[in-house]
Amino acid sequence: VFLYNQSIILEEESSTTFKATQGRPFSAIREGSSWFLLIDDERQLVYMFDTITGDISQDSSVRVFNHGSVDYVVDRNGNSLSYTYTAPQNTLASITSSDGSFLEFTYGGVNGALTSVKDQGGRTASFTYGTEQCGGVSTPVMTSFTNPRRKTTSFTYYDPTNDSSCSQLASFTEPMGNKPFENTWTTNPNGNKAVAMQTDGAGNKASIAYSGDGTDTTATFTLPGGEKQTYVHENESYPK
Repeated sequence: VFLYNQSIILEEESSTTFKATQGRPFSAIREGSSWFLLIDDERQLVYMFDTITGDISQDSSVRVFNHGSVDYVVDRNGNSLSYTYTAPQNTLASITSSDGSFLEFTYGGVNGALTSVKDQGGRTASFTYGTEQCGGVSTPVMTSFTNPRRKTTSFTYYDPTNDSSCSQLASFTEPMGNKPFENTWTTNPNGNKAVAMQTDGAGNKASIAYSGDGTDTTATFTLPGGEKQTYVHENESYPK
C-alpha cells in the first residue's frame, strides 16, 4: 500500500502523524542511516524497512523513502514476519514467521521470473513460462502452475499474431482437464485491452460491447440468456 513508482511517499497530517499517498495513516516514523520504521495504529503493526539506496528526507511535510524493502513486520502480540532478499536484484528470497513456518522463493524463469515456492514441510508449488510474439517482440507469459499435490493448471493466450492482444489470457485448463472459460479480446475506447466475449465450459457465451465519450467508458454485457447489463466507468477505470 505504500509503494509508488518504487518509492514510499508520506505526507504530514499533524505534528505526530503521516499518511501514505494511498491513504494509510502512520503515527510515527523513525529513520536511521540505512533503515526506517513505520507504526500503523489502525492495524496495530510495526514495519521495519531497509533502504537500498538511502532514504531521502524532503521538507518537513513530506518524507520520501526510496527503494525500501521490508525487513520485518511485528503485531501488538509480538508475532512477526521477517523477510530476506537475494542480491543484486533484491528479489524476495524467504518469509519466516515467528512460529517457525516459512516460505522460500526460487527464480530463474523467463526474465528471472518466480519458478517455485517451498514451505517448511517441503511442499512445493512451481511455475513454468514461455513467450508469445507480440509484433516481433517476445513477451513472457506463464504457461503452467503445479500445486504442492503435483496437479497442474495450464494457460493459453489469445491470438499470438494479434499485436494488441497476444499476451492476454485466452483460457486455462484445470488438473482434471476441464476448461472453465475461454476469452476473446478487443480494445476499448481508451485503448486498453478488454474482454469482448467469454464462453463457459458448457458453451454459454456472454459478450461485452464498449463505447466512450472521452470522459467515461460504458460496458454493455449481454448474458447467455439475452439479458443486458450496463456499467459506466471513468477513464481511470473507477465505477461511477
